[in-house]
Amino acid sequence: MLILEITLVATWYAKGLAKPDAATCASRVFPRKTIICVHHEHSHVRLRVNDHVPPGPNAPDLDLSRGAFRSLAPLSTGRIRVCAHILRSPHASTETPCPH
Repeated sequence: MLILEITLVATWYAKGLAKPDAATCASRVFPRKTIICVHHEHSHVRLRVNDHVPPGPNAPDLDLSRGAFRSLAPLSTGRIRVCAHILRSPHASTETPCPH
């Protein structure tokens, strides 16, 4: 089985979210409904991509929910480098386990 690992920049957001601590994120890289595993230092979190990140010169690759970011690093960090793995693409029926 091929496991693709990609290094990305992640930030967090909570404004306007009904559930700011849900395991969700917005992405410039992955399509909606993709399930990903995001790893930072010694922590990882399983997330569902539910939105896209608008383009911009300082736009992150991933915009994590507040709860997801907090699982990886203190909110005051603001921006972190993460590794991401696709666990399930939008049209797949099975999910790969997180490699971390």
